[in-house]
Amino acid sequence: MTSLIKLPWLHKLNAFQRQVPALSLPVLFAGVALRAAGLGNSAIWYDESYSLYLMRLPLLQMVRTSGLDFSPPLWEIIAYPFVRLLGQTEIALRLPSLLSSVAGLWLAWKLLERFNVSPVQKFCASALCALLPYQFWMSQDGRVYALYSTLYLAATYFATKRRWLGLSASGGLLLYAHNTGPFYLATALGLGLLLSGRRDWMRLLTSAGASGLSFAPWLPAYLQSAHKYHWLGSLSTGILNTGLFRIFFAGSLSDNLWIFLGLVTVSVSIIIAAIVSLTHIRKNKSLALLGLIAVGPLVLMVAGAAVKNVIFYRPLSPLALPLGLWLGSALPQVSNRFLKWLLGYNWLLLVVIGLLSWSTVAKGGELRDLAGNIQTGWSDGDVIYHATATSLLPLSVYLPHHPHILLDEEQHNALLSRDLQDAFGVRRAALESVPHKRAWIVWARDAFMSDAARRRMEAYTQGGILVGEVHYWQASTIQLWLVNDEHNQN
Repeated sequence: MTSLIKLPWLHKLNAFQRQVPALSLPVLFAGVALRAAGLGNSAIWYDESYSLYLMRLPLLQMVRTSGLDFSPPLWEIIAYPFVRLLGQTEIALRLPSLLSSVAGLWLAWKLLERFNVSPVQKFCASALCALLPYQFWMSQDGRVYALYSTLYLAATYFATKRRWLGLSASGGLLLYAHNTGPFYLATALGLGLLLSGRRDWMRLLTSAGASGLSFAPWLPAYLQSAHKYHWLGSLSTGILNTGLFRIFFAGSLSDNLWIFLGLVTVSVSIIIAAIVSLTHIRKNKSLALLGLIAVGPLVLMVAGAAVKNVIFYRPLSPLALPLGLWLGSALPQVSNRFLKWLLGYNWLLLVVIGLLSWSTVAKGGELRDLAGNIQTGWSDGDVIYHATATSLLPLSVYLPHHPHILLDEEQHNALLSRDLQDAFGVRRAALESVPHKRAWIVWARDAFMSDAARRRMEAYTQGGILVGEVHYWQASTIQLWLVNDEHNQN
C-alpha cells in the first residue's frame, strides 16, 4: 500500500490537484451550458404532457383540477404564463425548469461560500453539482423538480443567514411544490434552529408558522389526495439505493457494469462522507451541516416509511445538489489517501461516462417517430386507440387533430384516475364500439395495468402488425400496433 501511494504518477496528480481550484468557475459555466443545450430536442413524455394538459385549462379550473392529483399546483401556476405566451411547445414548457436549475446551481455556489470550504473542496463539489446528468434531465423536464430543488436550497440558504422572511417564503413554496415538501421544510427549519441563538427561536417559530399557515388553503386537497401515494409500494434497500443512484446519473449509465459501479460508489461515498463529517465535527461543523442538508429529508422519509412510503427517485430530486455539495466537500477530507483517490477515480470515471452517454433526445424516447409513423400511414376511417392515458396524453400533443380513444376499463389511479380523465375530456370506449377501418393501437406496457385490461389488449392486437416502440428508462415501453378490423368497416 505504501509503495502504491509513493508512485510518481500519484505525485503528479497531487501537483495537478493544487491547480484544480481555478477551474471551479469554468466548470459551473459548463454546467449552465449543458443545462441549456438541446432544451427542445426530446419529445414530451407522459409526466410533461400531464402538466401541459392541466395548463390548457383556465387558471382557476386548473388549480381546482390539480386537487384531484397528489401534487400541489405550484409548478403549473409558474409554467402557465410561459405556455400561454410562448405556445404549447417543448421549450415553453421547459423554460421555467431551465431557469430554476441555473438558479439552483448559483445557490449551491453561495452555500459553498457560506460554509467556507477549501478551494479543492469547492471544485469537487461544484463539479458534481454542475456535471451530473440528472441535473441536465431536471433542467430539460417540464415538471416541478428543478424548481423544487432550488426552493430547498433557497430555504437552507436563508436558514444559514437567519433571514426569516426568506425562509418563510421559500418554505411555503416548498409545501406547494410537492407532497414531500414537509420533509424538506422540516430539515431547513432544523438547520435554522441549530444555527440560531435563543433570541432567534421565536422568529424561527414564526417563520415555520407562516409557512404552514400559507399552505392552509390547500391542506384539504393535500389530505384528500394522500391516499393516492399507495401505488409506490413499501420501501426496500433496493428502491432506496436505486433512487439515490438515479438522482445522480438518471438513465445515462445503461450498461450493467456501470450501473453496479455507480450504485456501489454512491452508497460507499455516503457512508464515508458521514464518517468523515462526524470525525471532523469538533474542528469544523461545516461538513456535518452540509450532511444534514443532504440527508436530513431522506432520514425523515425513511422514518415515515413505516406509515407511508414516499421514496422513489422523483421526490429525492431536491437532494441531488445538496448531496453533490456534501460529497464533494467531505470526500477530499478522507485521511486514507488510497481510499480517497479510489473514490475520486470512480466518480471521475462515472461522470465522464455519464456525460458521454447523455443525450438531449433520449428522455422522450422515439415518440416523435411513432407519431410520424401514424401521420405518414394515416387513412380515412383510422382511429388511435390507447391502453392507458400514459400514452394518450403525450401522443395527442403531437397528433392533436386525430381521434384518440382510451380503453374503457377501470384501472389503477397511477394510470391517470378517471376523474382526471374526465377533467381532460378523454374519451373512453371499447374498440368494437368505435366505427373504424383500421386501428392504431398504442399499448404502454405499464405494470399497473389490470389483468382484465391486459387480456383485452392482447385480443385487440391479435393479428396486428407491430409498427414501432418507444423506449424509456423512466417509464414503460410503448408499443404501436396497426390492426385491420374487417368487422368494423364503414
